[in-house]
Order: sequence, then C-alpha cells, then structure tokens
Amino acid sequence: MRSRGSFCTTFAVLTVAIAVLAAFRPAATSTAAPASDHALSAASGLSAASGLSAASGLSAASGLSAASGLSAASGLSAGSARGKVAVWLTTTDGRNALTPQRSLTFGHDGPYNPLTISVDERHTYQRIDGFGGSMTDTSAWLLYTQMSPVTRAVVMRHLFDPQSGIGLSFLRQPIGASDFTHDERPYSYDDLPAGQTDPHLRHFSIAHDDAYIIPALQQALRLNPALKIMATPWSPPGWMKANGLMTDDHNLGPLLPASYAPLARYFVRFIEAYRAHGLPIYAITPQNEPGFAVPAYPGMILASGDEGRFIVRYLAPALRAAGLHPKILAYDWDWGGGVVSSGYPYDILTDPAVAADIDGISYHCYNGPPDAMTELHLAHPRKDIYEAECSDALPAGRPPAEIVINTMRNWAKTVVLWNLALDTHDGPSYGGGCATCIGLVTLDRATGGVSYTRDYYQLGHVSRFVHPGAYRIASNSFGYAKYVSRTVQDVAFKNPDGSKALLVYNGALMARTFKVRWGAASFTYTLPSRATATFVWSGVPTRGAVTPPRPPVYYAIDAGGGGAGRFMPDSYADQGRDLAVTSTVELPSGGAARGFAPEAVYRSARYSPIGWDYTFPDLKPGALYGVRLHFAELLVRQRGLRHFNVSIGDRPALTDFDIIAAAGAPNKAVVEEFIAPADRAGRIVVRFRPLDQSPPIASAVEIVDPALVHAPRPVPVVHP
Repeated sequence: MRSRGSFCTTFAVLTVAIAVLAAFRPAATSTAAPASDHALSAASGLSAASGLSAASGLSAASGLSAASGLSAASGLSAGSARGKVAVWLTTTDGRNALTPQRSLTFGHDGPYNPLTISVDERHTYQRIDGFGGSMTDTSAWLLYTQMSPVTRAVVMRHLFDPQSGIGLSFLRQPIGASDFTHDERPYSYDDLPAGQTDPHLRHFSIAHDDAYIIPALQQALRLNPALKIMATPWSPPGWMKANGLMTDDHNLGPLLPASYAPLARYFVRFIEAYRAHGLPIYAITPQNEPGFAVPAYPGMILASGDEGRFIVRYLAPALRAAGLHPKILAYDWDWGGGVVSSGYPYDILTDPAVAADIDGISYHCYNGPPDAMTELHLAHPRKDIYEAECSDALPAGRPPAEIVINTMRNWAKTVVLWNLALDTHDGPSYGGGCATCIGLVTLDRATGGVSYTRDYYQLGHVSRFVHPGAYRIASNSFGYAKYVSRTVQDVAFKNPDGSKALLVYNGALMARTFKVRWGAASFTYTLPSRATATFVWSGVPTRGAVTPPRPPVYYAIDAGGGGAGRFMPDSYADQGRDLAVTSTVELPSGGAARGFAPEAVYRSARYSPIGWDYTFPDLKPGALYGVRLHFAELLVRQRGLRHFNVSIGDRPALTDFDIIAAAGAPNKAVVEEFIAPADRAGRIVVRFRPLDQSPPIASAVEIVDPALVHAPRPVPVVHP
C-alpha cells in the first residue's frame, strides 16, 4: 500500500457490537462496550471477563445452521426453480448488516422489467480461489496482544469460520514489514548491522512472527481449513539493496546484482519456515508495488525486466530445487494508471521464458479501471488474474460490493481487501502509511470495544456464500464502469455443491426494483439505495416460455449514423465528418466497447463546425423516453478549448458543455442522461450547437426506456 495523501477519503464506518459466539452477525446498533462486572446472558456462553457487550440483543437462535451453513430463516430449498431463495441484506442505515430476510420464491416469469438480471449457469468463467484481506503485523498485533482471548476467539470466528462467520478464505501475507507495522520499525527475516551481509542466510529467522503473526494465521487456518495464503515482500533485507535500507527514495535502493540469488534463497527459507509451522504458502509475488517506493516505509523499485530476470534465472529454479511449488504471480501493482505500470504485466508475459515460470498476474485496485484485467485476459487467456490488495477508501467512492462485482466481472480469481484489523486511528502504521485505510474490524484500544466496518459486511456478502472452487457464471449487469455507480450491478456464481449465489449492489440514489430470471422462472426484489443483497438458491432451472423483452433501447446510433433502429439523417450530414480515432476510456466491466452499447460508441465521433441535429421519429407522442448522450474528447487535451450547447427539442439540456471538465480528464468517457417526452409528431430532436469556434463533438446518442435512466439531469420540459 502506498501513501496517497489528500485523496485518501475517509468513509463513514458502520460499527456494531460484537455478538455472542453463536451469532453469525454482530449487532448492528451499537459499539461494543468495555467489560462489565455483571454476567452476560447465559445464551451467549461467555463470561463478563470476555469484554463483550451483552447489549446486542442477539441470541443463539440468530446464528446460522451448522448443518446447512445457511440461516435457518432462509427457507432455502434444494429443489427446482420454484424452491426458495434465501436473501441477505446490508443497508447504509445500519438496520440491516448481512441480515437474513424473508425468503423469496421463483415463479412464472413476471411482467417486463428493463432491470432484469438473467442468470445462466450454462456459461462459466474463472474459478474462484477466495476472498479476504491481509494479516499485517498491525492486524495480528491488535488481534493477539490487544484483545482478550475470548474476544479474539469471537472476532476470529466472525472473520474466518465458514459456518458462524463470513468465511474468509484468502490472505495476503507480508514477508517482513509493510507500511502497517505496529511499532513503526522495519524488519526482515535477516536483519544485520550496517555494512554486514549474509548471502548464505546464516542469520535467517522468522522469530519476529512467533509472538502473534504465526499464532493468528494458525488460528485462522484451524477455523477455515480451505484458507489459502499468498506471501509478498515490501522489501528484501536492507543489505541486499544499494542503499542498505529497507526503505527507498528516488530509486536509490534497487536490488544489488549480487543479491538476486540470496533473495531467491530468502523466499525458499521463508516458505519452508512457515510450512514447518503448519502454514502452507499457496502463492508468492516477487515484490509489492514494484514501481513505487518511498522513504516513509519499506519498498523497492524492481523494473519489469529485472523482475522477469529474477523469476526465470533465480526464483523459479530455487523453488524447484527445494521441491516447493507455490504459484508465482508477477507484477502485484495497480490497474495501470501510470505509463510505467500499465505496460509492466505485458512486458513480463511477452517474454516466453518468464511466462512459462509464472502462473498469473496480481493486481491492486488503484489507479485505473478494472477492465485492465479483462484486457490482460484477452491477451493472455491462459494466465490467472488475482486482485490482491484493495483499500476501498482509495480512490474515494468505491464500496466493497462494487469492488467485488467489478473485479469478479473482469476475471479476477480473488478479492483481497487490506488490513483485517485496525484501531480507531486506522493504524498503527509505519512511517505515515495510508491514514484512511479501513480494516474489516476496528478495535478501540482505550475501551477494548470491537466494531465491524462496512467492509466486513459487504465483503461477507460474497465470502460467506461463494466458496473456493466456485465458478463465476453468466449474468447481465447494468450501467457503465463508474465506481460511483448510478444503477444496479451484479455478479453470479455457482458453488461446487451446485448452489447459486447472486450478489447485487444498488448504486442509485433511490430504491430500484429489478427482476432476477433463472431459466423460465423469476422473482422481483426492491433494493434500497446503496444497499447490498445476496441471493442464494439451489436446484436446476426450469425451461419454458419467458416474458418477451420489450426493446429497452429504441434507437442507438453512433457517430456515423449507424447502429440500431431507424432514424432520420443528420441535418448537417454533409458538413460533418467521422473520426476513426480510438480513445482510451473507461469501459464497463466485462469487455470491449462493442459489447455493451452502440457499435463504435467510443471509437469514433460526430464532429461538425456548425453543429448538427439528430431526429428520432416514430415514438409515442407525449410519452417519456430516456436520452443518453455519450462523449469522449479525442482531439484537445485541456479544459476550455471546446465547449458547446445541446438541446432536446426547444429546451436546453447542456449549456456551455466541456467534455474534459465533465469527464475529469481527456480521453475519458462521460455519459449524460435525460428524460424527455416525444413531441406531438412522435419525435425527439437532439441539437448540438457550437459556441464561438468550438465545434461540438459527440460519440453516440441513445433513446432508451426511461427506467434505464438512473440519474438524469433536470428534465428539459418539452410539451407535446
């Protein structure tokens, strides 16, 4: 994790009391109180010495059924599509926190709904390895030295137990110090005084981890034997680097040429030492964020060519010689917001020798769109993709549910958030690391109270119900790849036991009613604004007639006037010109531009120095329609160089519109949405007009079902 300064935006944290040991869901109404002298409820099976609050109001009856692994209230049926659908809900008001709801029933396919999620288990995608976080030094220290044994037992069960908790199944383990080291002292497993070296690792020891990190990992593995551990160094021992330090500044501390072989042995010794403690290492990466290092905390710059050389000449041979076979994942950095980072994984994979020694690529959820993973999958479909670090406060506005949906829909096998546990100051962290990172669990070190954040609940919506070995299955989602979503998004899975799990997040500012179709059956559900729901069912889909879809998109025309539907020619067709220019823009989850919107939405532009009109005929006079306008600035590079007006009918829709100002950057898409009625002749006319010498430019226009418009600008009133 890097320090990201002012754009580390703090999220409101949903806090709740620790519940009784038998309860799956901690209470959603209060923060855990310090230990009291009175006895706790006998139903809890805990004593006052535990430091847990008895105010949660939960009883053993609220726990999950150990036999089914599902809430007894769910009514889940393993029968046909007419069986029960179990529902769990988390809402922003705290009233529901991964709370079982009244079960639903699949029935005959209901009336048309433009927000219909069609789940099709016949089409499968990537196999899922798991969901989790990181047992950093800070997290393990808080869990094992700052909590009572009973409190720790409850928290660990809530984190890792597949039956009475959220069943976290994947951990990313720092090899040595990270930016979250509780005493702010960098450490490795072979630290020496300045000027000394140890190429044969005679001083190697993991004794630092014996006190709390190894016990925490061992307890997690006992609670969930399916747990996988991925290990990553922030820095090798300082004596292996040019500056002699575990920190770095302006690439003054690269790996010394003589240290490549010792570093490979360092990995071997670490894996063997952890295995001796009953902790198998499933995967490794050579270096955390290899293009980012600062003086504040451990890090090292490792160029793609150097990482490839280290893997193929040193690391992979050393592991094979020792009889060790962890997955080797390269890169371990963000989605590609920078020029250097965006090309790094391709540099690695285009070297055949290096590609043969690695199993895949590890990503972090920062600086760029998640479909960078889909682009990599399309280029290298045989390599696995992992999302291995994500603090949802970076960048701002990414709820964990959206992180899960967008990473899973872009071929990731894991979703790994960051620290499992932090204190009320989002630490302790070494050298001013990410001050606004959010743990799954928050410990008040002054009172001993424990609370659970929204990360816990929203990640639990998938980790609890999607088991290792599950496959993502086909489902359609809505909206564009904007992390502050305006609509319903979803992702679906099929577990090894055949059960299905559907995660749905409503990013709209209002409740949305959607339909879930499975085979020839469906159910309807209304999800509150910013709420998360998981639907779980079993059985085999029925086949038969379904409600024919009413075409939600009546017109979809690209810059050149092609696409779907009938339309009249531009008023100024002979004055405009088409630009066959490819732009790097945010694409929605799951594929290229042509897969979700009109052909060439972001590949060309309608451009005219005198403006133009689009006229959409054959609509119902007076009826309301959604109007979507797609823009991506392809020619100018800064604000203020192009601005124009757009009207719908005779009323203004966009005034003095600047694409770069609206999108936030050049070469980045923006979609503006409106609701407007057709005129008396059954037409909607969209007019683009220049201001001064600024020719309008647009990529596409759509006329859609108004139910698909999620956050329209003020409606231009056009009376038929």
